[in-house]
Amino acid sequence: EIAQAESEEAALAAAARVLKESPHPSIVMRLGEQDAEVVAVNNPIRQKGELVGQKVNVNIQELARQLHTPTLVNDLGRNDVLPAGLARPLREIGCKSGAFLPVMVQGQPSALILIGEQPGQPLTSQAVRPYTGITSLLGATLEKVKRLQDSQARLTELEALASFNQVALSSNEV
Repeated sequence: EIAQAESEEAALAAAARVLKESPHPSIVMRLGEQDAEVVAVNNPIRQKGELVGQKVNVNIQELARQLHTPTLVNDLGRNDVLPAGLARPLREIGCKSGAFLPVMVQGQPSALILIGEQPGQPLTSQAVRPYTGITSLLGATLEKVKRLQDSQARLTELEALASFNQVALSSNEV
């Protein structure tokens, strides 16, 4: 389902649907230029208002430097590994520890999948391993979507040039 997506929104929504079936709380975030937006929340331990659509101010360059591989944080209250504010959404749904999995597109983080622990069961790297496969698939899909959009933009540009050339040639013949 993720691999068939034809847009970023569809790919993130498909990832959220897949994560809904997992036993762990999860959050899918889209990274913008200045912030991260919560796209989906699944299996929260507690519901504290509506998180979907909330934005977290985060320095994307700092995030790219600090978070290029999956990162486990055992105590979200004492987070010194991640950019400020990034642990807040997991804390808000009742998690005390979590995994932060970057979705890489052309070497840069494009989205994040946050996985929370189940009550009384801190996350381990082994428990997080299946989620890294989802982030890899999502990254490949987002890369495919970006290449397709770039190709379509280039094709539109070439069609416009061809039309202009046709008009220019026909006006020269007159």
